[in-house]
Amino acid sequence: MIKIRKPIIYTLIYLSGNKILKHLNTIQKLDRTSAENLKQYQMEKLKKLLQHAYDNVPFYKPVLKASGVCYR
Repeated sequence: MIKIRKPIIYTLIYLSGNKILKHLNTIQKLDRTSAENLKQYQMEKLKKLLQHAYDNVPFYKPVLKASGVCYR
């Protein structure tokens, strides 16, 4: 095949509404970022994940509250 496979695959992924390309772009940006920015990004994602668990999973609410991770 001539180099048309990759553009066709990317187009089909885009048209399907899949978020794979968005995640791929994020990974590529993070690969080129500094260690400090990467650590900050990871911390923001972790806080968001823990807050989601606290708000939506009954098991984690008392666990996270007792540990002092979430303050709501």
